Amino acid sequence: RGAMPHACQVNSYNGLQFPCIRCQLFSATAIMARSQYSAVVMTCKPTEEIPMGTVERAVHAETRQAPGVSARRRVVVEAFCEDLKRLHPAYFAMVMATGIIAVTCHLLRIPGIPDVLFGINCVAYGLLWVLFVLRAITYPEQFFADFANHQRGPGFFTVVAATSVIGVELAVQKQALILAFALWCLAFALCVIFTYAIFTALTV
Repeated sequence: RGAMPHACQVNSYNGLQFPCIRCQLFSATAIMARSQYSAVVMTCKPTEEIPMGTVERAVHAETRQAPGVSARRRVVVEAFCEDLKRLHPAYFAMVMATGIIAVTCHLLRIPGIPDVLFGINCVAYGLLWVLFVLRAITYPEQFFADFANHQRGPGFFTVVAATSVIGVELAVQKQALILAFALWCLAFALCVIFTYAIFTALTV
């Protein structure tokens, strides 16, 4: 809005005076610049409510944390899969030993301990069965290869013994004869299956 950048030569037409073309272009450019500046200011006003750098810091923090969390999860999953792949079938021996101690404590009338050991044994027996079946489904090659392994193959018989011990606990400690008979039938079937499967795999 100040003085013209040059000596303006006023043009007249039919009694009306007009500035030169150069001044008209200068004025139009100044008006467009002011309108664009106003538009930019109006667009930027909503962002003034958010402090500068808050969003950036949150994004960078999330970016730093996400790879670490995913890496830890990946390590845990890989470790679990590796342990499941190498799971020994003889882990059911834990159920055998715990059940024997629980029944002995019950027969000696030791209070409290038989019930605690029975609860631990039921959880361990169920968990081992879940891992047992999961390994057979996920890693069938390694699972069935154990039948032909002289060191790992006999470990399947601990499944038979553990099932029988759980049945004895149910019959002696809880007087659940029907469940005990069902587990006896399961133990008998497992014994037949494992006997013929293991000895066939070892000899053929």
